[in-house]
Parts: sequence; structure tokens; C-alpha cells
Amino acid sequence: MIRRLESVCRQETPLRQDHRDPNTYLKFEGGGMIYGHKFRSAAYLLIKALSAGQRVSHVADRSSGSWAMGLAWAARVAGATSSFVTVGDPHPYIRQFVESVGGCFHVVDNNAARLAKLDELRSSGIWVPDQHNNVAVIEAFEKSLGPELARQFREHQLAPDYLVAPVGTGGLLAGCARYLRAHGAKLTTVGVDLSSSLVHEGTRHFKYPHAKVRGVGSDDEYCETLITSREQIDRIVPQSPFQAWKEMLALVQEFPCSVGMSGGLALAAASQLRREVGPDKKIVVILPDRGETYAEELRAARLVFGRAPLRFQEGA
Repeated sequence: MIRRLESVCRQETPLRQDHRDPNTYLKFEGGGMIYGHKFRSAAYLLIKALSAGQRVSHVADRSSGSWAMGLAWAARVAGATSSFVTVGDPHPYIRQFVESVGGCFHVVDNNAARLAKLDELRSSGIWVPDQHNNVAVIEAFEKSLGPELARQFREHQLAPDYLVAPVGTGGLLAGCARYLRAHGAKLTTVGVDLSSSLVHEGTRHFKYPHAKVRGVGSDDEYCETLITSREQIDRIVPQSPFQAWKEMLALVQEFPCSVGMSGGLALAAASQLRREVGPDKKIVVILPDRGETYAEELRAARLVFGRAPLRFQEGA
């Protein structure tokens, strides 16, 4: 069981040079046998719990996205069931995946009810990894994706100047940066967040209720993991969902794959960064997962941007 979970942590995903910009490299975390990066961290946290003697017959957390998918799958491998507390219905694709591996969703009215339900489950003895307040998430990527990136950089004879990734809980970018810097990398880390949210000391507050975007953050969420991650994140840049849609559409027209909203935000930030630093700096962009659940966003991008040149330009 643990060996199977470890294989997910070690599952290599492709690093590809972007033919549109030869000094930009794209790390497709959804380009291998795993759906996305959170399958790695879910498997790692479950291994850590089992190795510490934690009894895991049922797991629970708050998620309606790829974290629910990754944790539900890892729980299935460990012979456990899973449940996820969410505000609003999950995407049908995600619901079907989670239910197919023995998971379920508890839909509640608001974030306060969500946290209360999670506390109830935790107090009943259910294991709750709580990715938002579990700094072992950073360790998960430091131990899995960090070494993989270092190896791929050597293969490509690549010394990146910048590493770009969506903020989320911060663990993805912070874990990779911590490993790479400990092994001699001199790079600047750029986190990306939605322009309609403010990341401040680990608390994400949305300015406008209508500006919430599926797949990025959640309502009034306090995140201890992000507070710790900020030690490794040099800069956080905001990007709008429209910029993300444009980059998602541009990518799918050039590569035989798709990415989700967080990947679109990272691509938009990389485009902005390229304009700032010039053509010679080397940029690596981590694209966290696939984009199967974002068909409507791609459709909207086609309607808005049509057949116009799709690389985001200043003032576009």
C-alpha cells in the first residue's frame, strides 16, 4: 500500500520547452499518470500519517477540487473511505471521480458551516489532513517534485532565473524552492494569485462576491501553510481570470493538452514577467493540473478572444 502511494509521489511529469518562447519551460504536472500535483501531496501526507501509526479508515477535508480527487484516490489505496465538505456543488467531473473511488461530498451553506462540519468529523476520530493548515504540504513537494525538477534541469542544462507557480496554499512553490535552493539554485520565486483576491498573512479575502473563480482559493480562508510558505516566495503577482482564460486557450491551441484556471493564471504571470525581465532570462512555469473541468472557460475565451493572436500583450 505505502509502496503504491510512494510511486505517486515519484511519478515523473514532463518539463517542456515552450516553442513560442525558447527561454520559457513548462512543467506539466497533469501531463503524466497523475491528474495533478495534489495527488502527490495527498499521497505523501497519507504515507506520513500511516508511518506514524495513525489509524486511517476514513479521511475528510474541505475541498471541491483536485485536492478532493487526490485525497479520495489515496484513501482508496489505503483501504479507507473519504468525505469532503464544500460550499456549493462540485463540478460533475470531480464528483464522479471522487464517488468512483469511494468518496462523497457534504454540501453546506457557507464557510462557517463548512469549518464546523469539519470539526465535527475530526472530533469523531476521522483523520483530517487539512492542507490549509498543515506545513507538511511544503515538505511533500520538497521531497517529491523538488528533486524531480532538479534532475530535469540538469537534463535540459537549465539554470532558471525564475520559478513561477500559482499560490494556492503555497506548498507547491515553497517546497520546490526550498529543495532547489538547498541544492544551489539561484532563482526568484513568483507566486500567482487571482486579481480579485488579496493574499495577506495567509488570509484570502475576496473583494467582490461575484469575483470568486472556481479552482482558486476559497471564501475567507485562513491558511497557516501559506504563512510558512511565504518564507520561500519572493513575490506574489495578481492576474485576472480573463488573462487566465486567454492563456488557457492559447496553450490548448499549441500543445496536445489543457490546463486549469490556476495554470492559466501562472501562464499569464509568466507572460507579464517576460515583458518585465526581457527575452534572455529563463523562466520555469509549474502548471498544476489538467483542464478537463474548464470546458466552459475555454468556450468563453473563444467567444471573447476569437481568432485574435492569443499571447497576452501589454494593454490587451
